[in-house]
Amino acid sequence: PRFATNPARVEHRTTLVPLLEGRLAGWPGAALLAAMETAGVPGGPILSVAEAFEDPQIRHRGLQIAPEGVPGVRTPILFSRSTLALERAAPGRPQRTAPDPGHNGNQDGGQDGGER
Repeated sequence: PRFATNPARVEHRTTLVPLLEGRLAGWPGAALLAAMETAGVPGGPILSVAEAFEDPQIRHRGLQIAPEGVPGVRTPILFSRSTLALERAAPGRPQRTAPDPGHNGNQDGGQDGGER
């Protein structure tokens, strides 16, 4: 019962994850996927970049890209009136600066009586 619903699995994640890791660690990927398919459990392989580039669907659909020399797999979605910008790599995440110690955004100098 404690794993019967998604909210329950989230609540008991620290217990569930090690249980799943222990049960799944010995399965070869292809055998696990076959067992999941037989049981009606949706899933798919987790591939390295090199493995993804060898995947027949990636090759057939021409999804391998390398904008600015960065290897990747483009989305298979095609837009009728728009093209994807594939000549540039995705921008990096903006660098954030650490807030001043003790500053929590309040105008009272951080003296709000408790943590958030």
